[in-house]
Order: sequence, then structure tokens, then C-alpha cells
Amino acid sequence: MLQNKFLKSLKRGVHPSISINYGKRLVKAFPQFPEFRKFVLDDRDIYQSFYSELEPYSDFSFNNLLVWLDINSDLEVSRLNGNLIFKFSDPFENNETSFTLIGNRKTYQTLGTIFQYQAGLGYQQKLSMVPQAVIDGIELGKQRHLDIQEDISNQDYIFNVNNAYYAKGKDFADLRHRINSFLKKYGDHLIYRDINLGKLEEQMNIINSLHTWDSVYALTENDKLRIEGLAIDRYLQLAPELDSRCVGLFINGRLQSFSLFHLPPQKGFAIGNHMKCNYEYQYIFDFTFYCTASRLKTMGIEWLNGEQDLGIAGLRTHKKELRPTYFLKRYTVQPLKQPSGH
Repeated sequence: MLQNKFLKSLKRGVHPSISINYGKRLVKAFPQFPEFRKFVLDDRDIYQSFYSELEPYSDFSFNNLLVWLDINSDLEVSRLNGNLIFKFSDPFENNETSFTLIGNRKTYQTLGTIFQYQAGLGYQQKLSMVPQAVIDGIELGKQRHLDIQEDISNQDYIFNVNNAYYAKGKDFADLRHRINSFLKKYGDHLIYRDINLGKLEEQMNIINSLHTWDSVYALTENDKLRIEGLAIDRYLQLAPELDSRCVGLFINGRLQSFSLFHLPPQKGFAIGNHMKCNYEYQYIFDFTFYCTASRLKTMGIEWLNGEQDLGIAGLRTHKKELRPTYFLKRYTVQPLKQPSGH
């Protein structure tokens, strides 16, 4: 299975070379670079066949492309050398036009062509959120011509569902303590259940609860500019088309947290999208994470992609405390600047 290749390579300390065989359908579906067109819902099938042979990076899942990268309704796509190039305005970078690349064919040549295009139109010569497979596709002798910087703020945290569910051993002592403390205090008053995002009343319960919880805490570093709120609105609007899943935690009959996730085409994986809580309840985030793992375990899911920490110190600390098994790394790539006089 695909995830076993990932783990075997992880144990060897190398990245697997993934063969991408998506044939002529990709050629017909997306324009040849430098032409771009809008990325749309109808691209699902052809894109999923491409993405399924890659590692399950969160931002490149079909759901996240339409919700996060298209949050300003300007996500565009192009193809080059069997790879896909995305162009979008990044809300975390003052809505500057950004480019990223996925695939592993002729990546050095592809990067050079993109840099020439960017320079010709006055864009900064830069690609962001570039996955490991692109870097591995560059011959070592040619990597020295590029400025490749690991972007730890955008690496995906990959959690083992069984580890999160059983929380055994010294590494999970803190998580186990928080789960048990939460159960001891609220166990007689809580239930967790699936939330049907296709029902308007369930969506309204989520929205109304978020507004209630919002009064509990002021604008925090973990939700700058309320961008996440816009993304949740998009997820709810697109829920029937995106087949998103949701688990809710109810205390005394009232929704106090929820976990929104979806299943990518890579077997055995889930991608967590939003976990929102009423922090009046101590340890509710940890318990909601546990509830998510419990639900995924019943579905036969082995791995949860917990997305990035976006460089937010508190979020990074908490995600590391949940003990990820490994990371899906991303990079920023630019042409290497020549010393003056060359």
C-alpha cells in the first residue's frame, strides 16, 4: 500500500520515488504553461487521479485547494512537463500572488521555466509550499544553482491514529492525563457523534456555536485576521460537493467543539481541516483530538494529517505535544543569487 512505501522510506531515512502515471487525460484537462485557467469543482476526477499518486499533502488535496488556496476565488492551474503549477493570492502573505508546483518530472527544467515566466511579468522569482518530491526530482549537481529553504511553518504533521487513540507509554503521558482529566470532570455529561454537514440545521449549530465561543476569547495569534473563519464558511457551503466529515462534542446537549476532516484518495489517510473548541472547558482540544482519532479508528484510517502550524508558536508546541510520527516537508525555492560582479 502507498503509506507503507512512505514508512519504509522513513525508516531508511530517504524519500520514496513515486511514479506518476496519469496519461493523456491531464493534457486534455489543463492548459499548457504559460496558459492558466480557473481550477473548478469539475476538475475533481482528473485531479484526484493525479494527486492519488503523490503523498497526501494537505494543501494539495482537492478539498483544500478549493477552500484554502482558492479562498480569494482566484486559484488557477497550468501543466508543464507532466507537473501541475498553481497560481493564487496567498492570504497569509498579504494576498500576494504566489506560485507552487507539484509532481516529480523534469523538476529542475520546470522550475527554470517558471522563474523565467515570473521575471518576465515582474513577479518575484519564487515558488512556495513546494513538496519534497519536487526537490528529490532535481539532480544533486543542479540543486547548487537553487536557493532551497525548508519551510517548517508549512510542514504537515502526520499522526498515527492508533497512537492517539490508545495514548500508551511515556511519550503520551501528558495526552493521557489530559484526556482522563477531561473525562473525570465532564464524562457524565458528554457525547460525541457525527455531524451531518448536509443538513442546514447542523451547519447553523456550528456557525452559532462558533459565534458563542468567539465571545469567550479575543482575537488570538492562532486565528489572525479570522482567515480560518472564512475557510470554515467555504467548507460548509461546499460540504455536499466535497464530502467533508465532522465529529462534534456535546456537553449537556450543547455543541462545545467539532473536528472537520476529509478522506483523500490515498488509502488509510484522513486530512484534518479544522478543530474548533470552546476553551472554557480545560483540555477540550486534547479530548477533541482523541474523539477524532476514535472516529477515524472505527473507519479503518491509520494516519491523520494534522496540517501545518503556520509558524504560530502556541500551535506548534501543542501539535508537537500530540506526538506526530513524521512530517511531510515543504520548501521555498528561488534561483540562487549570483555574487555581485558575476
